[in-house]
Amino acid sequence: MLRRSPIELLTRQARHRDWARRRDAVQGLAALSVAEAMVPLLAALKDVHPAVRSAAAVALRGHDHPRTVAVLAAALDDDDASVRAAAATSLGHMSDATATRVLVVALGDPSGEVRLCAADSLTRLGHSDWREIVHGDAGDVSRLGASGRREAEEAILRALRPPEPEARRSAALALARLGGPKAATALRGLLRDPFAEVRRAAAEGLVGSGDRLAVGPLTLLLGDSAPNVRAQAAAALGSIGGEGVAQAVARAVADRSPEVRAAAVGALGSLGDRRAVALLARALGDEPAIAAAAAHSLGLLGGDAAVEHLAKALDAPDAGVRAAAASALGDLGDPRAGAALAAALEDEPEVRRAAQGALAKLSGPGVVSAVSGVLGASSAEARQAAAAVIGELKNQSAVPLL
Repeated sequence: MLRRSPIELLTRQARHRDWARRRDAVQGLAALSVAEAMVPLLAALKDVHPAVRSAAAVALRGHDHPRTVAVLAAALDDDDASVRAAAATSLGHMSDATATRVLVVALGDPSGEVRLCAADSLTRLGHSDWREIVHGDAGDVSRLGASGRREAEEAILRALRPPEPEARRSAALALARLGGPKAATALRGLLRDPFAEVRRAAAEGLVGSGDRLAVGPLTLLLGDSAPNVRAQAAAALGSIGGEGVAQAVARAVADRSPEVRAAAVGALGSLGDRRAVALLARALGDEPAIAAAAAHSLGLLGGDAAVEHLAKALDAPDAGVRAAAASALGDLGDPRAGAALAAALEDEPEVRRAAQGALAKLSGPGVVSAVSGVLGASSAEARQAAAAVIGELKNQSAVPLL
């Protein structure tokens, strides 16, 4: 009777119906350290039991071969985290350049253990800087985005896969930090995510991206059920612009949510369409936060009508709105606002500071004359502010008035 070789016995044992026997056989094959063990080990990596697959992944680290790298790379998508961790560790013993690439992707794995194993393997392969970014905690994805490294993009895209919405939200924000075409494509896809916080994060990520392909999906989000999603969509549209965007955002100024209305009036200022001036003027009568945003937007749009509406807003009942109107008038630099701003020097401290800063940006004899009239005000604070403005204007004709 012929005696079977150890490798034949272990290969047969690796097909046993009991998973523990199969795992033990895999470990025995690893101990043999012979090339013939590679085939049964590769087969064991497809076993139905995760403990067997994990043992096979560990065993394969002794077989540095392109085929080994390929199957271990595939194991990084295994349903079981222990298998993925073992595969990541074994890939650190491979010389094939593909190992480095797939390990970087594994830095976006949902399991902190797997991410650490991948980072440690990259260190073993001469890329220790990843270990400074990946700590195996909830901040890994955020740090990947903040790293600015283009290679991190694939890892962050990998982090979009888990079913937990918080993981996808973090990945969306990380992608936004990196930017680029792949990031924009992924963020557009997340605008359709079933979870509102993920949709909001995706819209936030598209702010300033200039991605015109996102205009359509973002416009649809102006009708989203979640107010914070609608608000973020309006902000994103304001930063991207494009034909028809101002009209879509203008409709959001009538939204039932104050958060959305504030975002919409802010976006209209960024879009630069002066046809929105009348709409923004009406928004000056909305609640304070929205009215203040409308004042800022009018300051961005400019024009005679904007100056007129902002000057009137210096009489608004809320001090914050009056201060915002004063600041916006200063940004416009129109000397016709001088008289109204000079009168605001006698207002509450918040408004007075804004008016003082605005007047310092204006010029012309009419401005000096208006401010000079405040030098005789009953309020010492108003007189001091007027004197400071005249000093900042550096107008010689005003020196005798001080």
